[in-house]
Amino acid sequence: MSIVAVIAMAACSLAVAAPGEGINLTTLKFTPSLEVKGLHNSNVDYVSANEKADTSIMGTLILPFENVTDMFKAGGSAWGRSQRYSSEGRLDHDDYGASLRLAVGTMDTLVVSGNGAYQRMQEFDYSVGRIEERYVAQAGAGLGRNVTDKMTIDAAYAYDSTDYRSAGLYDWNQNAGSVELAQKLTDKSAATLMGKAGMISSDANQKDADFMIVQAGMKAVATTKLQGKVGVGYQSYDVYRTIDGLSYMAGVAWQATARLLLQFQANNGIEPATLRGNENNYINTTVVRANTTVQVIDTVAASILGQYRRQEYDQPVVANGVATDKDEDSYTGTLRLTYQPPAKFVEVFVEGGYEQRQSTLANNEYDQTLAALGMTLKY
Repeated sequence: MSIVAVIAMAACSLAVAAPGEGINLTTLKFTPSLEVKGLHNSNVDYVSANEKADTSIMGTLILPFENVTDMFKAGGSAWGRSQRYSSEGRLDHDDYGASLRLAVGTMDTLVVSGNGAYQRMQEFDYSVGRIEERYVAQAGAGLGRNVTDKMTIDAAYAYDSTDYRSAGLYDWNQNAGSVELAQKLTDKSAATLMGKAGMISSDANQKDADFMIVQAGMKAVATTKLQGKVGVGYQSYDVYRTIDGLSYMAGVAWQATARLLLQFQANNGIEPATLRGNENNYINTTVVRANTTVQVIDTVAASILGQYRRQEYDQPVVANGVATDKDEDSYTGTLRLTYQPPAKFVEVFVEGGYEQRQSTLANNEYDQTLAALGMTLKY
């Protein structure tokens, strides 16, 4: 076969759909997008007094891809983000990252999977009062198989690390292995049992933390309207002392009607404190999030997000020379209206949000109001 013929065949296999529908190359699909928005922030420094307000412009480019066949699945993305402030130039920042996931095989034989992600973030850290540079890396591998026609088993390993480019914050990483059994109860549900164990290493702590988590739960199987999983159990972390208690997670998405999507997430976990001055301290974090998306009319969608986050420090922290218990509660609410014209390649949105943090340390409390107007372009 001539080179010209090969090139012609490749060109014919490339299906470029209309803008907004992606780029298809046989089983491979690319869906690039660009979001540009203007923002107003009432409290750019996350402080309880003498707040500074400012406007900014943010652009985010996302280049995702997906490839799915009967035996091979792959997906991932590369992205970049830039934000520039009109007055507070010290808060300007650029972020980027990439992720990749792969899976080979079928559950009737054996599925072998792997994943990795890397991101560089420059974010304002209210605890130190300035933009901090943070590098996050993740890697994992897994095996999955149907043991019987009703039981499956999955085993996985995961590595996570967070590195700061600041002497004021401590780096840390985690290695963990897990095994999960799922037993079908009906055609659309299964009972699950998960065990996880690993080790957390932190520059802030003289001793690595060994931990174990056991959860029993349920998950939805083979249903399009309801997807999700819930689990509850016990967690224990062995540091200089034992930190233990209830462990839970939930992630549920329910397509109640063709126009209404309800989502709920909740989880808790323990991680080392990263701020210098909090050596040998750990944080018990709880996050609860609910999101509702409504297709009001064919061209207008509304999304409402509510989130609660609680952080409890295991040991007192030193503030102004005094050892003080540190607990923080954060409340976030966001409303977004999106106009979706008949042209699929563009969306226009307006967004408003409010965040409040309450803390046993008065200097850590703040209120913040956000407003945004933007546009998303998709190919």
